[in-house]
Amino acid sequence: MYITVTNVYISPDQNLDIDNPVKIFTAKSLIVGDLNAKNTLWGSPHNDHRGTTIEHLIDENKFVVLNNGQATYTHHTGPQSHLDLSIVCHTLGTKSTWDVFHDTFGSDHCPTVTCIYLQLRK
Repeated sequence: MYITVTNVYISPDQNLDIDNPVKIFTAKSLIVGDLNAKNTLWGSPHNDHRGTTIEHLIDENKFVVLNNGQATYTHHTGPQSHLDLSIVCHTLGTKSTWDVFHDTFGSDHCPTVTCIYLQLRK
């Protein structure tokens, strides 16, 4: 079995064209990255337009958000946000886990780890 892993960065000042991200929502795929989107679905206290658009893509394509509510970004003034996501197709959702490392290694984003547990055929 193969899995397609796509790492995405969407700049905060970039407009999100819904036709572009829909191309990466394919079967047996994992989408990870800094999407700079806020939505209560992944732990943000409120939704923004980009977060609502991504939520729509998740619903329409039968994907699952793996985030568990932990913040992934700390602003230099202290507030935290939930900007980094891991999203998988629904068939991989129950086989996946997600976690945040709190050692940022000097970044303002915490590293996230997404694991997908698959049984290998003999």
